[in-house]
Amino acid sequence: MKIPWVILTFLHITISQPSSRCIYGEECWPKESDFFHLASQLSQPLLHPKPPGSACYPINNPSGKCSEAIENAHNGRWRSGQPGSMQAPFLETFTFPNGTVSACYINATLGFPCSQGSIPEIGVDARSVQDVQATVRFASKHNLRLVVKNTGAFFLATTTSGGARVVEAFYFECTTLRTSPIVHPSPLQKLLGLTVSAGVQWYEAYDAAEAQGRTIVGASGVTVGAAGGWVMGNGNGDLSPRHGLGVDNIVEFEVVTANGTNLIVNTYKNADLFWALRGGGGGTYAVVLSATHITHDLVPLTAIGGFANFTSPNIAKSVITEFIRIHPSLADSGWGGSSFFSQGLLSYLFAAPNVTVTEANTILEPFLAFTRNTTGQEVRNDVIPYNSYYAWFSASFSRDGDTGHNTELGSRLLPRDLSEQDPGKVADILLALPAT
Repeated sequence: MKIPWVILTFLHITISQPSSRCIYGEECWPKESDFFHLASQLSQPLLHPKPPGSACYPINNPSGKCSEAIENAHNGRWRSGQPGSMQAPFLETFTFPNGTVSACYINATLGFPCSQGSIPEIGVDARSVQDVQATVRFASKHNLRLVVKNTGAFFLATTTSGGARVVEAFYFECTTLRTSPIVHPSPLQKLLGLTVSAGVQWYEAYDAAEAQGRTIVGASGVTVGAAGGWVMGNGNGDLSPRHGLGVDNIVEFEVVTANGTNLIVNTYKNADLFWALRGGGGGTYAVVLSATHITHDLVPLTAIGGFANFTSPNIAKSVITEFIRIHPSLADSGWGGSSFFSQGLLSYLFAAPNVTVTEANTILEPFLAFTRNTTGQEVRNDVIPYNSYYAWFSASFSRDGDTGHNTELGSRLLPRDLSEQDPGKVADILLALPAT
C-alpha cells in the first residue's frame, strides 16, 4: 500500500515580514545540530521534499524521472504519494509581494526556472505517535510555525507554508482501518464505527467500510483524506442530506496537541477540544492521528446525471433559478451530489439512498419539463439504480483521482429560505462568476 502523508510545516521564509514565530535567517532559527538532534529521536531519516516538477530540470539535462512526473501530473494517488506534491499546482507555488513567483512547473517549456515555491525542504517521515510528539515539541521549543498536510487536497492552502521556502517536519504513515463497536457511553454505542488513521484516503475508507458491509459519509474526491481537513472543515458529502455532515458522523479523534500530549477526544473526554476539531479547520487545534466515523447500513441507491445547453443568458437565468429553487426539496428527499453551470450549460450528478427509479423520475420531471420548455431542447437525463453508495461511487469516480489542475474554489453555506424565496438573486450572483 502506498504511504499516505500528514505534514507539519516549519515556516522557512526569505522575505521580511512581521511574525511572532522564528523566521529562517534569524538567529533563533534551529542550527544544523538542532535538526541532527531531532533526527536522533525519530524512527526514520529526515527527508528533503522536492516539487514534483523538479524531475524535469534543468531542461537540457533533467535530474530525475521527468516522464513519470508528466505521465502522472493529473493522477491524485501519485501526487499524494510524493512528499513535495500537492493536488493542485498553485498550492506548490509562492507569490512574493512584488509579484514574482517561486515555483517549479512540470511543464518545463513555460520557461520559468525551477525553485522550491511553497514546498518544504526538510521532512520527518514519522511512523509513530512518538515521532509526532518529538516533532511538535521541536517546533514548540524553537517557536516555529506548524502547518499540517494530510494528502495535499486542502484548497485553502493551509497545508503548505503560506510563505516561500519552508521546512516540512512531519510525514505520518498510518493506514489503520478498523471497524468496531463504539465503546464510550453514547446513544450511538450500539452502532459500528470505522477508525481511519491520518493519511487514509476516501477510496481506502470506502473499501474498508464496504468490506464490513457498511457505508460512511465521505467526500467524492478519492484522494481527500478521511481524517484530515475535510472532516475538520465540516465535511459535505453525497450522503450528507441523509446522514448529516462529516462532523456529525465523527465520534472520536486521537490527537497530539501543541505541547506534545497524546489525547483521546470525544463527547466524554476532552469535550471542548472535540467540539473545536469538528469544524475548526484542519491542523488548527491539534494534529489528528485518527478519526472514528459512524457507519451506516448498506441500502440501494438511485443516481441521476444529465446536462442541458443554453443559447442565451436569459434562458440560463430562468433554468438556473428553477434549479436553485428545487434544491431544498431535493435535499429533503435525500439527494446529494454536485453540479456545474454557466451561461452556456448545466450539468449535474446526484444520488439518493433508498429512493427508487420511479420516485427519482417523479421528483425531477417537473424541473426537466420546465427546462425542455424554456430551452426548446431535449434534456439529457439518466436515472440509474445501484445496490449501494459504494457501487455508485466506484462506477462514477476514478480511483486515481483527476487532480493536478489549478482550481479556485469558494465555499458557502446557502440559507434555505434564500433558495426558496429569492432563487433568482442566487442565480444572478452565481452566473456572474467566471466559468473558467
